[in-house]
Amino acid sequence: MERGLEEYRWLRERLRVLGLDPFDESLRERVLYPSQERLIYTPEENSEILKRHELALRDGKKTYVDPVTSFYVFTAISHLERGYCCKNGCRHCPFLDSERAT
Repeated sequence: MERGLEEYRWLRERLRVLGLDPFDESLRERVLYPSQERLIYTPEENSEILKRHELALRDGKKTYVDPVTSFYVFTAISHLERGYCCKNGCRHCPFLDSERAT
C-alpha cells in the first residue's frame, strides 16, 4: 500500500493546517493505516474500511460509515484535531501506542 509523497499532497496539507509535520512518515502511516489489531473483520471488509477511511480523509470529513456495522467512525484526522487519545480504543487513533488505549 506504499504510495509516493506526491499522491498524498492532500494529506500533507491537512497535517500542515493542524500544525503537524507534513513530512513525518511515521505520522502519515498512523493516519492512513490503523493498527492491525483494530481491523478485526475479513480481509475484504478490512479493505473496504481502509478505502472508506481514505475517501473520508480526502474529502475532509471527520467520520465515515463503517461498511460492516453501519456505525459512524471517526477518521484519524478528527482524532488529531482533538489533540489527544481518548483511551476508548478507537480504530483510527493516530497516537503512539504508549499514548493510547489498547
